[in-house]
Amino acid sequence: MHRSAPIRQKDCVFRCRTVLAYAYALLYDKIAYFVDNSPIKQGTLFWGIMVYSPNKLLEEDGDETVIIVNAEYYQEIAKQCYDLGHKNIYAGMYKNANEIVPKSEFTAKNLLKRRHATLTEKYSDQIHVEICDMLADNKSKDVFIKIIELLKQGYFDFSGVCSGGMYFNDVFDIQDDEIFVDCGAYDGKSVVDFIFYVKGKYKKIYAFEPDIANYTLCYNNLADLRDVFLYNSALSDSEGDYLFDSRGTQSSKIVGNDVGGNLIKIHTTKLDSLINEPVS
Repeated sequence: MHRSAPIRQKDCVFRCRTVLAYAYALLYDKIAYFVDNSPIKQGTLFWGIMVYSPNKLLEEDGDETVIIVNAEYYQEIAKQCYDLGHKNIYAGMYKNANEIVPKSEFTAKNLLKRRHATLTEKYSDQIHVEICDMLADNKSKDVFIKIIELLKQGYFDFSGVCSGGMYFNDVFDIQDDEIFVDCGAYDGKSVVDFIFYVKGKYKKIYAFEPDIANYTLCYNNLADLRDVFLYNSALSDSEGDYLFDSRGTQSSKIVGNDVGGNLIKIHTTKLDSLINEPVS
């Protein structure tokens, strides 16, 4: 672990997660506190050190405080710290951890460009590149690349990738007669979020959930809503039967023949065979 400046009493680590954060707390006993965007963690102790909201950084001297970003997608958090008036920001999980993160990395264009370069040059996985190029908007591309980065590094916690709100206003120009399709409805929350976002002004909603436990939960949550059609099926580009690892969570998935788990057989259907009207 490398540092270019001594740890001072007002130093902090941004984002408290077990990976490396514990090492910081043990090795550098002068770390004053952790900062995290998650309201659940704020006001708690992490390895005996208090966790604050990012607003805590507004109280600190931006020229004196050293911030170590404990996250794989450090550029966004580094920009957040910079916008709060700080400049001594280090990326604690990368080989350049002994260098202050340059301001040039903070533009939206450079953030996306760097992530795409990481995906294409470091991993050289053509199928991921092709999938990314199929996505229509930069937000979807950015989320997809972040998830691939985490998977490549062996991390499966995507909570930091997901934003608190829905993406509708960032991607779509919403009208009053939308036909919304949720491919993997889980518990129905995305459907409810959409209805709230359009203030109840929609034409129809089609929701698909192959996991029977999730389907039951989704059915109970959406039963009283108008013009919502729920299917206990998975969507695909073809009709067929597949083995499905039914976990009753968002991690349920189609699997091969050589894996364990709570396997059931599900049917996939084509959207065009069910809906005879344009999907908005």
